[in-house]
Amino acid sequence: MKLVSKLAFAAAVLFNGFSSVSARDINNIAFPDTKTVNGQQLSINGGGLRTATLLKVRVYVAAFYTPKPLISEADVYATSPLRIDLHYVRSVGQAKVTEAWYWQFDESVSATYSDYKKDREQFVKLFGAITKDDVLTMETEDDETRVLENGKLKGSVKSKDFVKAFWSMWFGDKPVTPELKKQLLAGK
Repeated sequence: MKLVSKLAFAAAVLFNGFSSVSARDINNIAFPDTKTVNGQQLSINGGGLRTATLLKVRVYVAAFYTPKPLISEADVYATSPLRIDLHYVRSVGQAKVTEAWYWQFDESVSATYSDYKKDREQFVKLFGAITKDDVLTMETEDDETRVLENGKLKGSVKSKDFVKAFWSMWFGDKPVTPELKKQLLAGK
């Protein structure tokens, strides 16, 4: 019995220890160790900085929350709920936000399906201009992808296929950035 308790404690320390190191300060942005999605507590799995263009312009700092440590694309697709918080370090106008989402979907999504374009349109319409220090959150649970802006629900897309397409943008073969993919996955 003692060995089981020690192993459980060690596992808790390992997972919480990982989140403490990564969660409190990711690229000079403080993120909570845990978040809740529909009553289920998620811990930070990883986080990192998203840069864009050859000039490495800082865009946002991301924190990825999961119910258990995830280390692969397959783990992500098999897990629900999930949450990603994007803390923007710069302001971005409406036209650029729309352009950026379409470009990223076109560049990175590897899991498409018959209604993909319709669902992508519905998702992109949920975003407006971004002000520095805004936090955009995407939560997925079962067949729904919810978008929140500074904690306020903007809307959702109901499609299990879209949930997979959305996460393939981050964790598929052509992620947003390979470096950010590694930083979001535990143990990478």
